[in-house]
Order: sequence, then C-alpha cells, then structure tokens
Amino acid sequence: MQRVAETAGVLFFFRSDCPYCEAQAPLLKLLEARYGFSILPVSVDGPPLPSAVFPDFRQDRGQAQALGVVSTPALFLARPPDGMVPLSQGLLSLAQLQERVVVAALEAGWISEGEFALTRPVTANLMLDPARFPAVLPDDPEALLSALRALTRTEAVPTAD
Repeated sequence: MQRVAETAGVLFFFRSDCPYCEAQAPLLKLLEARYGFSILPVSVDGPPLPSAVFPDFRQDRGQAQALGVVSTPALFLARPPDGMVPLSQGLLSLAQLQERVVVAALEAGWISEGEFALTRPVTANLMLDPARFPAVLPDDPEALLSALRALTRTEAVPTAD
C-alpha cells in the first residue's frame, strides 16, 4: 500500500448530505495516515461534509460527470499522468478499500506481480499424508495431539521455485 501511495492518490467524490460519504471519509483519513495516500476530496453538491473531516475540499467542476460518477461516495485511484482507475461507487470497508487499491494498481501496471503477492495472506500447507499415520491412533487426546505434532515436524513442505 505504501508503494502505491508514493505515486498515486485517491479522488473522493462526495455529497454533503450523503451518510455513506460521511462514513467513508474517516476510512480515507486512515489510508492517508497509515500509508501516506494523498486524498483529494471533491464536493459534488458544493458544501463540505458535516463532520468537516476534509475541510480542504474542491468543488466539482464537471470532473464527476466526465468520470461517470452516478452515486457517492465515488472513489478513483489517480496517478498523473498515467491515468485514473475506478475503485468504487458506494461505501467500502477499510479491508475492501485496501484490496481494491492493490488490485487496481496491479491491473494498471503500477505495481508488479511480486509486489502484489506480498499483499496476499500467507497460507501454510497443513495437509498430512494419511499413509504416514500410525496403524492405531491413540485414544488419549494429549497423546493424539503429540502424534500429530510429530508428523507435522517430519513432513516436508514443498517450496516454490
């Protein structure tokens, strides 16, 4: 996310009477604080958000129509001069917002597959080979757990080359 924030910002179209815009604003502030994103808030109807989360906002001068904004909040990932990628038209959770930013940056060619892979959760191969189980499994839960742990320590985990 920080890598994307170094070169791209988020364009945030809002309406002053939109409760979803009001809910989206603090999450965008979090992106700004946590990763360094520049957020450019644009009021579609003129006034600021009631909470004044973004006191330094711009008035829409036709940008919303040019970008096809039909509902708010509307979010775009912008990287001048390379372009603009839509993120959503509607409220996103922080997790959804983060996911859409990295996917959009990958699809736009702004980050590599390797950088994208670093954002994915790490999963372990927890499958045990049943052929390696003892003929009789212990009835005692602690003994069974010990036997399973011993198997996991001896299993070879394949590596990706």
